[in-house]
Amino acid sequence: MNLPTLAERIAHTIRQDVQSMHAYAIQPSAGLVKLDAMENPFALPPALQRALGERLGRVAINRYPVQSTGDVVAALSRFVDLPAGCAMMLGNGSDELIDLLSVACDRPGATVLAPLAARAGRCRPCAGPWGRPD
Repeated sequence: MNLPTLAERIAHTIRQDVQSMHAYAIQPSAGLVKLDAMENPFALPPALQRALGERLGRVAINRYPVQSTGDVVAALSRFVDLPAGCAMMLGNGSDELIDLLSVACDRPGATVLAPLAARAGRCRPCAGPWGRPD
């Protein structure tokens, strides 16, 4: 009996639309200031690099930040003067937040609207696997 190859198992298991996706291309940006990618164009001063390195070395980064997450959200909420009754959600970039919100709002018969903007190029591939590319 011949076992299927890895390529055959992947083709059988992973949906075609997912197989057809391409990696997110990061454009070369040496010498440019990229204001659209949430990147800081300036390096940290050496003294701050050392101080952060020493402090990070004392942090238990192998554990989930259970208590500090609430503290960070509370501090940021105060900083932006978030209105009472509203809540702040943090994520790993806008693509993740857009994905989480679209999944949370994807109820039968519901429509999720989003403006076409520079990020729409990433929104469409994210929406495709959920069956709602448009």
